[in-house]
Amino acid sequence: MGITGMIYMVKMVFSLIVLILSSSTAKYDYFKFTQQYQHAVCNSNPTPCNDPPDKLFTVHGL
Repeated sequence: MGITGMIYMVKMVFSLIVLILSSSTAKYDYFKFTQQYQHAVCNSNPTPCNDPPDKLFTVHGL
């Protein structure tokens, strides 16, 4: 595993620790599922970006 892999692993472990520690204190009434187009979808096509296919959505947040 190279330095990039190690940095990625440290970030993932840190994120997991923060998620575990904060999950017991956070109280939510509802979740909101949000999607957005990838920026590359509109930049890769020579035609205007009016309505990209559904497969090009990414999950922005939950």
